[in-house]
Amino acid sequence: MNINNELADITGQIQGLVNERFALLKSYQSGQISKDRYAGQVERIERQADALDDHRKSIVATKKAVARYSGSADMSAAGGFGAPIAERKSDSGKHWSELVGNAPYGASPTMADAAQRQQLEMAIASKMPTRIEIKAAQRARYGFHEGVQTKAAIAESGFSPALPGIEIPNRYMSFPYEPTRLSSYLPGAAMDLYAANWISETAHANEASEPGEGGSKPDLGPTLVNNTVTATKIAGFFSYTYEVELDVPGGVSGFILNSLQRSIINQENALLLSATSGTDNATFNGWLNTSSTLTQSGSGLNGLDTIITAAAAMRSSSSSFASPDLLITSPNTVAAILMEKSNQGQYLNNVIYGAGPGGFTWNGGPNESISPEMQKFGVTPQGEEGGNLHLAGIPVVQTTQIDDFTAVMLSTRNGGGVYWVRQNMFVLYDPYTLATSNEYRYVAEERIALSVPRPAAVSLVSNLAGTS
Repeated sequence: MNINNELADITGQIQGLVNERFALLKSYQSGQISKDRYAGQVERIERQADALDDHRKSIVATKKAVARYSGSADMSAAGGFGAPIAERKSDSGKHWSELVGNAPYGASPTMADAAQRQQLEMAIASKMPTRIEIKAAQRARYGFHEGVQTKAAIAESGFSPALPGIEIPNRYMSFPYEPTRLSSYLPGAAMDLYAANWISETAHANEASEPGEGGSKPDLGPTLVNNTVTATKIAGFFSYTYEVELDVPGGVSGFILNSLQRSIINQENALLLSATSGTDNATFNGWLNTSSTLTQSGSGLNGLDTIITAAAAMRSSSSSFASPDLLITSPNTVAAILMEKSNQGQYLNNVIYGAGPGGFTWNGGPNESISPEMQKFGVTPQGEEGGNLHLAGIPVVQTTQIDDFTAVMLSTRNGGGVYWVRQNMFVLYDPYTLATSNEYRYVAEERIALSVPRPAAVSLVSNLAGTS
């Protein structure tokens, strides 16, 4: 390779590095790559650019030395780099344009003018991105029709190997979980240690009476019980290789981390409903396994009759005298209740809900609207999902994590459930433990518990919606 060609090659490599740095900056600003990855790539580009610039300077010094000893100030006579374009000769003695032939509008880094070369040098020195446009001499020497060449169209199917598909960042479909988070509807309490205590008054030996003048007043003789609740840990992790972090666009680790957190909430819901203390490391009982709760069967009753009967029984219970303020049941159970019809085939609940906001809907919620936007990761965010529907005046929360045609009726204001938190969910990033195998991992966990201070403020409803 002669000196001119080598300088042109170096110039092209430098421009490529400048373009690469500009592309990295755009990716970092759009959030497609992390700050650490951006800084590391920029450092690599700067090292390569510095090395190329040093090499370029040494070539330029060599050219000047050749020019001095050959007696030519600008190497024009030798057809060198300093010669005007029209006078430059190739090693074979041919004019450079003769070597180009009839290729239309050919362009090469060697055609950059002095101002463009200076622009490249300044960009390298200042570590700033730049862009130049090199216009081919062919455009000036040929008319449009003279430069046109015809050939068969290039077909995409003709590439070998086939063109790869492009992974689009931030277009992931996450694993779906039940969106309702039951703890969102409960009063909460903090635990200062792994366990917490509270006192409940469970019985009286006597009640107030009318002793009359000089008579003895009755002693209530209350029975006090010290209750304890202990936190249960819910945890999980996932690991991935450094290659995945670098090569999969859009931050796949953050996408999977979202699923890890949703999985923990999903298991939290399951424990609040169905945990059995001492089984699978659970330290408390869920509502369905709490002793001394009220029960109500819907056999022989329609859905609303069953709900009203259970609510009246809770209000009448001497162990609670509580009014229900929450009904947890499944979407299929709600649908069965809403589809109950009269002998004439009319929807019974349409009389109640037809005149309300949005009218009579499939789940008792507001009318849905068409949206062209997809939710993040294609899933409904977890949290408060429900409560728009009221059956017999009781707010209804729907979840698929309870069996169809069953329900948990609560009076949360009267001790139907307290959500205890020893440790809120936290996420730990661990790049060290698996570093020898080039793997990273995220760990997430929380420590929570459920207590039911007043079991009679809970009613477990079965055979709901006239299923038997």
